[in-house]
Amino acid sequence: MTNALDPTQIRVGGTGAIWKGTSTAAAPTDSTTAWGANWTNLGLAKDGFTAKNDLKTVQINSWQVLDVVRLIRQSLTRSLAFELQQTSLAVFQDAWAVTVVPGLAGLYTTTELNPGDDQEFKLGLDWSDGTTTARIYVPRAAYLTLPTAIKVNRSGEVSYAFEALVLKTAGTDSIELLGVDHAVSGV
Repeated sequence: MTNALDPTQIRVGGTGAIWKGTSTAAAPTDSTTAWGANWTNLGLAKDGFTAKNDLKTVQINSWQVLDVVRLIRQSLTRSLAFELQQTSLAVFQDAWAVTVVPGLAGLYTTTELNPGDDQEFKLGLDWSDGTTTARIYVPRAAYLTLPTAIKVNRSGEVSYAFEALVLKTAGTDSIELLGVDHAVSGV
């Protein structure tokens, strides 16, 4: 029997990265190999990310007892929320839902995205704590929310809060967790 009180199994997401991939970007095979072509690092993030699971259930009660006798799972919604600080081309276009048309000497104009434009992408999130590494890979995602407010002032950085919805992919898992962690692997 293992000791249930093991402080070496406490994890802190000390650093990491958030990646956005095109539909043709290759899936990762582990949590340490570099991301391949068609993946863009979205840059500096305010404070990591938050993974959310929303499980909807129906409780079945019976006439003879007060307790719930059965639980039926109806839906599972997964999302990943993060706040980006770096105003890169990828982040700017996502935050404003536009396509940037570059000009000369840093000048640009934008065109709005149409509602029918393909908004799906692949998403990757890395984090590490010493020699422990973890990677979340989502083969199919879409923004559930875009920044509801983009605050620009002289007392803080401009930042962009996003929430990406994990979408089901036919024939594969909707989310993959990869990592190097002896406490999880048991090895």
